[in-house]
Amino acid sequence: MSASERENTISRAWRGFSRRFSKRTQTERLLGAGAKTSGWEKFANRLAIALLLGTFLLSLAHAMLRSTRTTESGGKEVITLAHWQLEPGVRDGLNFVAEKYNEMRKARGEPEIIFKQLPITEKGYGQWVTTQLMGGTAPDLIEMGLGLPWAVWINYRARYFVPVTQEIMRPNPYNQGAFFMYDGKLTPGEQVPWKETYIDAMGNPIYELQEYYDIGLSTFGCRLFYNAELLKKLTGELAQAGKWPRALDAPPDDLREFLQLCDAIHELKDERGRNYMPIAASGYGCHTMWGQILEPLTGLVQDDVDENMDGWSANDETFFTILQGRVKFDDPRILKVMGLTREVSKRFQQGWKGLSRDDAVGFFIQRRSLFISTGSWDGMYLKAQAETAPVPFEVKIAQYPTVSPKDPEWAELGLGRNSEWRGTAFPFGLTKNCKHPDLVLDFLRFASSQKINEELNRVIGWIPAVQGAKPSEFLAAFAPNIDGPRKGWDLVLGGRTQTIFDQVNPLVQLGQDEKGQPFTEKEWAVRMQNDWIPAAVADFEQRDEVERDFLKSKESTAALLRAKMILGAGTAQGDYYQKRYLGYLGEPVDSPRRIARWQFRLREARQKGLVP
Repeated sequence: MSASERENTISRAWRGFSRRFSKRTQTERLLGAGAKTSGWEKFANRLAIALLLGTFLLSLAHAMLRSTRTTESGGKEVITLAHWQLEPGVRDGLNFVAEKYNEMRKARGEPEIIFKQLPITEKGYGQWVTTQLMGGTAPDLIEMGLGLPWAVWINYRARYFVPVTQEIMRPNPYNQGAFFMYDGKLTPGEQVPWKETYIDAMGNPIYELQEYYDIGLSTFGCRLFYNAELLKKLTGELAQAGKWPRALDAPPDDLREFLQLCDAIHELKDERGRNYMPIAASGYGCHTMWGQILEPLTGLVQDDVDENMDGWSANDETFFTILQGRVKFDDPRILKVMGLTREVSKRFQQGWKGLSRDDAVGFFIQRRSLFISTGSWDGMYLKAQAETAPVPFEVKIAQYPTVSPKDPEWAELGLGRNSEWRGTAFPFGLTKNCKHPDLVLDFLRFASSQKINEELNRVIGWIPAVQGAKPSEFLAAFAPNIDGPRKGWDLVLGGRTQTIFDQVNPLVQLGQDEKGQPFTEKEWAVRMQNDWIPAAVADFEQRDEVERDFLKSKESTAALLRAKMILGAGTAQGDYYQKRYLGYLGEPVDSPRRIARWQFRLREARQKGLVP
């Protein structure tokens, strides 16, 4: 654009502005002085605009600084880490690791780092992660898995995170001097791949990507927490009244005896004349008790459901087992489990379904309840709250009670303590936005070494994820049971069946339907038979379509693994990809066979009139 053209453009713009301004002033004169804006209003408007503009500029500057600054004054590098864990001890534990890491670097003559945490609330975590990743302002490490659908997290991993597969195949240098079980024998840490030092060998890679992206630092479990002093006091009162054999230091292991104890305690009153609530329950706590006490009892039907005898009752096996009538919802074994579900929930306080986890914790800390069911992630929080309560008390942890095989009514359900599989949790992914990935990976190796991982989780009050790292004495009761029953069927095939399950199960727990009428395990069986089967058919057909659409992706994945195997030939990474490739090779071939087999069985069920 020439100088004369620029002048003409500016002149036209100014004339347009002048005309609009003159029209505005003429209108104000015609309307009269009463319509004019007062001096105070003008000042307020200008102040609001200035504040808005100032806030925008500050936010923009903050975002630019966060996205570009990787060093502090003095040349120290910065590691930023985001998570949603607002429980007491988490930030202290991570800061503790950073301090130890700096001590180690100082001893080696290396510069210290600056460690910054970004704790984000659970409610807004998914939106925050999305904004940061898409805006290019993400921190170096992000805790994975909350606030977004699983499919979105997979997509984010592929787009915004760095795969760590090759790194975890190498030994962790910070495990020197430690020993791990590897290839069936105790092996020095310097000979064990980083991946194999975890209690679950870091599980499986992300299936759709066939790569590892997450480095976890903890593992979790669920247990029954109780007020030790109140238990002894109340059972002592019951013993004096001849209503209980003796004062107890721990809750009963037998489920029937435990429920009887809950009934006896509910008859007692506190200092304000209120009946005790034996279990501080909520929708959240009920879920943990269901998963630990009741769901494994469906293992009674596992032999009928598990067609391929791999030890797991898959949802497609469950679908055809129910469709063909080999197991029915009114099966006497299932009805006993559902009846026991109702018996357990009878011991919850009124209105428990609508209460939050915090509500239940409040009842427990106020000494209105004796027990609370939750996970190890809440352990240190409950302990700290109890120690600082108006009337302090000691929190202890017990295993969930089980059905005795000699029980007069439930003997068939006496399968023993359930099997507890523990996987790695508290996982972090390395973002592509990170300016010093080697340093951040080194920090993760340090945090997941046997010694430091034990100390980290001791400070937090969680369970270590690394072999040989021991939990604190307080959490010793969380040692997992690797034997025992696991659930015998899987009723969730997709969104529709999940909805039916979520709608009908609470009714038998509450003992009444939507209209307030009694709802027993028999009504549950009728409702599930009528509502679940149509929903399962719809979910099954939709999953079949997804499987067919996914065939091309499986072929691409196999080709990708083959290429990585060839490129990494002769290395530990090449060996890993070879193992994955050989194990995956049959998947693209077997999938059409599996789909055809499903279609044949579904068509056969329709011909027999089994599908409504």
